Amino acid sequence: MSMFLSLFLASMPRTNWMAIRQRAVPTAIRHFRGGLASASTVVPQRMDVTSVCETKRKPKVVVIGSGLAGLTAAITAAESSADVLLLEKNDKLGGNSAKATSGINSVNAKEGDTPERFIEDTKKAGHQVNDPGLLELLAEKSTDALHFLHDRLVSDASESGGTVNELSNAIRGGGHSIARTFRFPPDSETGRPVPVGWTLVSTLERHLRKLPNAQIMSGMEVTGLVTNKDQQKVTGVKAHRTSDDTKASDSASVKVESIDADAVILASGGFAASEGLLHRYAPKFAQLPTTNGAWATGDGLEIATGVGVATRDLVHVQVHPTGFLHPSRPRERSVFLAPEALRACGGVLISPTSGKRFANELLPRDKLASAIFTHAQPLRAWLSARDRDSENDKENKESSDSSSKEESQEMAVAGMLLSEKTVEAFGHNAVKFYEKMGVLTRYGDLGEVATEMRVPLQTLRDDLDAYAEFSDEEGGKKDPHGKQYFPNSSSYKSQTEPKPFWLGWITPSLHYCMGGLMFTQKGELVKADGTAIKGLYGAGEVVGGVHGANRLVGNSLLECVVYGRISGSNAASYAAESVAKKLNTGA
Repeated sequence: MSMFLSLFLASMPRTNWMAIRQRAVPTAIRHFRGGLASASTVVPQRMDVTSVCETKRKPKVVVIGSGLAGLTAAITAAESSADVLLLEKNDKLGGNSAKATSGINSVNAKEGDTPERFIEDTKKAGHQVNDPGLLELLAEKSTDALHFLHDRLVSDASESGGTVNELSNAIRGGGHSIARTFRFPPDSETGRPVPVGWTLVSTLERHLRKLPNAQIMSGMEVTGLVTNKDQQKVTGVKAHRTSDDTKASDSASVKVESIDADAVILASGGFAASEGLLHRYAPKFAQLPTTNGAWATGDGLEIATGVGVATRDLVHVQVHPTGFLHPSRPRERSVFLAPEALRACGGVLISPTSGKRFANELLPRDKLASAIFTHAQPLRAWLSARDRDSENDKENKESSDSSSKEESQEMAVAGMLLSEKTVEAFGHNAVKFYEKMGVLTRYGDLGEVATEMRVPLQTLRDDLDAYAEFSDEEGGKKDPHGKQYFPNSSSYKSQTEPKPFWLGWITPSLHYCMGGLMFTQKGELVKADGTAIKGLYGAGEVVGGVHGANRLVGNSLLECVVYGRISGSNAASYAAESVAKKLNTGA
């Protein structure tokens, strides 16, 4: 008989349980009986969970995935008095959320922002494909989402005796009409940058581990959902330890365990690192590099559609305009993201063919990526100009030749130029990280930049001098590329004294999947006819409908928190109702 995996063995100290986990996870799964201590601080509105928790049998919720959506959902469900098990297939938690650097959005009322303005910007960027109800809820709950994070950040700092990290610095990213993407300021003592994604997921992970009715298990891959006979209700998951993959010569020898659950939340992310799914849904861009970790393989899509969950917008895969191209490894499949915050702080893009700007750097991501493909330098030409067409590159070129028959998009290269004021605004220490990684280089003056870019110095200087004069004020000189917001633009004007610049090579890269599983404003996953599959919820990149055909910077982390909270609360409430019904019927 399959059983729900114990979050904690109530009668055992944590040290003993962890020893059991390390020795024999399947044994713990098979033999767990009974519930866990309650830690209720947030009770779902749908019913009084406390009355159920006083019985011998507590509601049990399984969360799949440990990014910001999964951690938020797990905390919310646990604080709603459910026993929670979070399963993560990797050894470390955080997923792509931990890599996020630009920030998280919220309606910025202090700057005159409104939910309606937020919605309009997001719809415009999404080409009106967004689900109206899901988007409205995202905007309406954005302030609450930041409060949720703030409370955990304060609690974490209080317990550690450290300084509270505040999401207080708002920047205006591409496609936004106002500054509403919030970031952490640099550390007040060291001046070091405080990475947004990593700080949020690590804070929530610490918070979740302290809850007595929650357990995290990494290295556990979910391979399927358990349902009743007509697939109308989810009753658990099937999973195995990822360490079995390396030991097994075939799938038949991998031991799969069934884990009972009253509700399941899918928060397993997208598929922007799955060549198979990319070729299926976005073949034109399948050969481009990706900013995603190798774990972004669309597992949640596969297991959910296997029980009848419908999908939407899967063809809408976002190509981020600026992934860093490593000069020594220009054909790497995985690249560092050149975060949008670099351009929001003033970074400009220069074509290696003309030595000039060619676009509004703060266009929505899809439009800017298109401009780069049109006006930047094809990778082959960029390599040829640098005598970098090695034998290995030739092999990759032949591979690209074969894929071009399928009309694949060829990689294109542009320069991202940063003035000293731009670097100060973004954070010197953060820039030093990219320098250490070999994707940003500091040059003593603009002449050195021109030499590296193989462009005429006077052309580059004249173009930047013109850029420094542009203004969005009435009567001001207008940018021919349509840019209306010019952060730190005056710092690009030439001076008698030499001043440093930073240059990085960028290329459009696969970044995010707007499409995914169909879901409701309650977080319920649904079939094509709109019927919800009972006990099954979703949040984060695995679901679709919020972003439409293109995502704005900062909306991904926001979606994770808003719908992570909604799915966690409703899953816990549904699980409690399910337990109550079983108790009443004697099942």
